[in-house]
Amino acid sequence: MAEYVGKEGKYTWVWSGGTVDFSGDWRSFNYAPTIDVLDATAGSDAAKVKIASFKDGTMSLTLVDQGGTALDAACAEGVGGTLFWSPAGTATNSPKYSAPALCHGQTINPQYNQVVERQINWEQNGARVDSKW
Repeated sequence: MAEYVGKEGKYTWVWSGGTVDFSGDWRSFNYAPTIDVLDATAGSDAAKVKIASFKDGTMSLTLVDQGGTALDAACAEGVGGTLFWSPAGTATNSPKYSAPALCHGQTINPQYNQVVERQINWEQNGARVDSKW
């Protein structure tokens, strides 16, 4: 895939109260996949032996804060839903990802003489799906 410009990205949160499209206000997005590692050391092993276990991940999205109670409800801590992210946008064959997730809530970062930003954090709650538009 060729290079792409981040401003084309599409980020959407679907929860029981509806759909929130962050595409117009987002500034940065991070997906950090992880995996549980189990200790399989036993018997005469001279060094630790580890095996990969369950996949997991965390996501965070920073956006320009537009305020509003709808966003507060959709992204309150403990709210479950599905997060969709497409860093290259929605052009044909662009990568599209999704994962069920639990919201960890939001932080708001007001600064003197700067645009106020809001960061939303999620924890993956099931398998990530990798697809294309």
